[in-house]
Amino acid sequence: MNRAASIIGLELDVDLDAINPAAVPDPVQTTTTPTPSHQASDEEASANQPPNDADEDTQHLDLQHRIWRLMLGGALYLAPLTGAETAVLDISTSTKTSPWAIDFARENPECNVTSTSTTSSPNPNTQPTTSSLPPNITSTTPTTKHHQTQANALPKPTQHPPPPPTFDFTHTHTLLFTTPSWPSFLDRAWTHTKPGGWIQAAEPLYPIDYIPGHHTTDASALHRWSALCQQASANSGIDTQVGLVLPGLMKAQGFVEIGMRDVMVPVGGWACGEREKEVGLLVRAGMEGFVGRLARGLWVAGLEGWDEGRVEGEIGGVRADLADGRNTYYWTVCVVWGRKPFG
Repeated sequence: MNRAASIIGLELDVDLDAINPAAVPDPVQTTTTPTPSHQASDEEASANQPPNDADEDTQHLDLQHRIWRLMLGGALYLAPLTGAETAVLDISTSTKTSPWAIDFARENPECNVTSTSTTSSPNPNTQPTTSSLPPNITSTTPTTKHHQTQANALPKPTQHPPPPPTFDFTHTHTLLFTTPSWPSFLDRAWTHTKPGGWIQAAEPLYPIDYIPGHHTTDASALHRWSALCQQASANSGIDTQVGLVLPGLMKAQGFVEIGMRDVMVPVGGWACGEREKEVGLLVRAGMEGFVGRLARGLWVAGLEGWDEGRVEGEIGGVRADLADGRNTYYWTVCVVWGRKPFG
């Protein structure tokens, strides 16, 4: 499969007026809103689990979902679904019924939607009330103190007799820190996917990227932060560039009609276009608390010589760099989908 890079709904041209030195905010005056990191909760490396606060997690996942829909021009997925799907599974890191699953259920009332998670909820009160959920959605988010991995969000294929295929579409997003084995997950997803059904995964690439030729370099604090996250994750068996190899993993499992697109997501207000600026500012706001939480969860466990004090000393510079309007950072999110063949 040829890997086609494209920008979905975003044109990442640099607004030179937005990155002039006069536009640089004062880091001291920048308000930071704590938000949680991606959950690093796999069973084999549970020490990487960043602190989790249910209310902040809810806000973070809602913001992430809003950004995702903006990136895709209002769409919920890129896989070429037929519209005749009757059973859909969403796997997220949300400690409540995921906003993606809720939106999909509302927009497809004839389809039964199951929302499950790789992360347990410490507080059942974070769950939406049943009356506020669409009638065609079921939530299986765990409420124990123990965390799942992405693979465990699906029943094991060794059950006897094997369960019949259930889902027409399985949707996942940003699960790299909870997934020690993507082949294991894809094997289970294959078992539970109906012939002709689809799977789609969307995963960001670490380290973060940037438009060259302006203020940002590899030595910039936010880029260094993301490179350290990549290194710490690798030391714990997590591939933060798994999006690049997912097409091959899906093909090896037997999926066909595999497609891939790169979604390039600006960080900050440097990109041209009103929607691009809106996305960038939302991403930057969501990262203000995220950078510290992820670093505390990954670096102390995965990098030699790092403790809480050293992490905190580094994060101040990362937040200042994040607030620096001269930077031209962007995330690349790999969206990959494939179909289980008929017969």
